[in-house]
Amino acid sequence: MDNYTYIYRDEAGTPYYVGKGINRRCFGRHSVPTPPPDRIEIFEQPSAEAAYEHERSLVQLYGRLDLGTGTLMNETDGGAGCPNPNEESREGMRHGGKISGPIQGQKNAESGHMAALGKVQGKLNGPVQGRLQGQKNVESGHMDRMRTPEACSKGGRISGRLSVENGRMEKMRTLESLSKGGKISGRKNVESGHLAFIRTKESCSKGGRKNVENGHMAIVQAMGVHTYWHVRRGIVNPNCSLCRAQ
Repeated sequence: MDNYTYIYRDEAGTPYYVGKGINRRCFGRHSVPTPPPDRIEIFEQPSAEAAYEHERSLVQLYGRLDLGTGTLMNETDGGAGCPNPNEESREGMRHGGKISGPIQGQKNAESGHMAALGKVQGKLNGPVQGRLQGQKNVESGHMDRMRTPEACSKGGRISGRLSVENGRMEKMRTLESLSKGGKISGRKNVESGHLAFIRTKESCSKGGRKNVENGHMAIVQAMGVHTYWHVRRGIVNPNCSLCRAQ
């Protein structure tokens, strides 16, 4: 399309912006949220002059939010140039745009224009923002890089090293916690009947009972934890008695 005018409407069908465009201008980025195509009303025009004139008539018809005359977020009356700009735009022009940003933001907040803009922005972009971000992550390959076996393995090693360095692993693997975990596991094994299955007379031995009674089993568990979290990762933890012994 060479020349046309367009209207942006919110979910309720209320116009909140009008403009003049060519080609795909109405679908591009604006200072206001761009709605889905089904809420963009387009009027083809025979010339640029006719499009500007129609834009001015639309602004006059629906009124401007900043002037309190309507619902449009337009900051001028439309048409070529900047006819009847609001006070913020005039201030920016006087100062060459150097301070228009801060003044615009402050007055938008005071007038409630920013709240209206945020309301429309949330309606239009909130529900689809997560889907768009997820799609971009997949298309760019970022998701594949995050979920490779190497990345997952690296994440596990980093988490393990941090747990060891801050002492959290030592707290988790104390004799008291191991004893408590054993009691809970033992109770579940009894309730499920699994313990009766594995604790037959043939499978039991005096050696196993003695290992528990003399603390040898706890030492074996501590050695396993030390080997897994410290030796394999090349970490020397000053709080670990086995590290100190080495």
